[in-house]
Amino acid sequence: MSSYLTLTVVALTQETPDTVTIHLQRPDGQKVPSKPGQFLT
Repeated sequence: MSSYLTLTVVALTQETPDTVTIHLQRPDGQKVPSKPGQFLT
């Protein structure tokens, strides 16, 4: 299994003037596995 996922940006939320939350979704609709403090590159 590949450690890469293809994700689609489904929404952007402006939290503060300089902070944006990016909402991502997998093509198959499953939950994106994550850990606290994890980041994407």
